[in-house]
Amino acid sequence: MDNLIEIHTLLERYGLKSRQAVYDRLKDLSIKPVRRGKITEDDLLVLDELDKHINSGGTIENFARSPEVLPVDKLDKWEEPIQTPTVEMLLMLIEKIVLHQPSLPPLHQFEELEKAATNGWILPTSVVRSITGITPKGSNYERGDFIFIRSKKVGREAGWIVQKTII
Repeated sequence: MDNLIEIHTLLERYGLKSRQAVYDRLKDLSIKPVRRGKITEDDLLVLDELDKHINSGGTIENFARSPEVLPVDKLDKWEEPIQTPTVEMLLMLIEKIVLHQPSLPPLHQFEELEKAATNGWILPTSVVRSITGITPKGSNYERGDFIFIRSKKVGREAGWIVQKTII
């Protein structure tokens, strides 16, 4: 544990505006400092992965950690003969892959956005995020068939006017 990373340095590393943003990420990833204000290099690697995920348009909610790789001291020889895959084996594999594909977003999300667009409602950022799973950024944000236009504040959050694009 000689190479500990000071948490205050993460603010600049990830371009965040407040220490609270850093601590929110730590909390969401269940990372606890090993010493006051310090984390391990392994924790830093996970935070780096999260930052890349967020910068590529992902959210903390849909972030999946890379599986932990443990060192292997000794490899066992695989004595079992390699089988040529049969049609049945391939069909079972395809079925398992298809069953584990993420499903399409529920239609109620689109219904909620349609209602907001039709009624001219101004939605706070947290509501847009809960419906779409994405926090809109900038003054205009397009997602699917909808455009979110930044408007006046709704409480302490930015407000967003929802418009449906014309096809």
